[in-house]
Amino acid sequence: MPDAFVYDLRALQGVESAIAGAMDDFGQEAAALAYLYARHKTNRYRSGISASTYLGDRLVGGKALRNRTKFGSKHDILTIVFTPSSKGLWLERGTKEHWIPITSGSGWTRRIHHPGSRAFPHFQPAAMASIHRAAPIIMSGLARRMK
Repeated sequence: MPDAFVYDLRALQGVESAIAGAMDDFGQEAAALAYLYARHKTNRYRSGISASTYLGDRLVGGKALRNRTKFGSKHDILTIVFTPSSKGLWLERGTKEHWIPITSGSGWTRRIHHPGSRAFPHFQPAAMASIHRAAPIIMSGLARRMK
């Protein structure tokens, strides 16, 4: 009778953690590129761009996200590059022409015309630039962690 195959669970957890750490390296690289691609007049906005990596529900690297919905199993790895600012989408895609209502303390309301703003994409170009480097970043991160 052949020997039964038995998983070494501690070794598998070490491999999972190493992969999650390597994915965090990739996320940090993508966040750094998004920071570089973001409009330079928005320093306060740019400084909020960061990345988080989760292994299941456990934070592996980066800042913890508020209101993060749970996903998949405890073995799933998720890397997110994000900004906590609501201006991110406006800067990425631009805005159309619109009217802004202004209400005074005495109750009267007036509208101000805003001509809109052009797009300053930074997340998508950063993702496209970093995806080409994903394999080398992840492999070097794995090599460092698996020694």
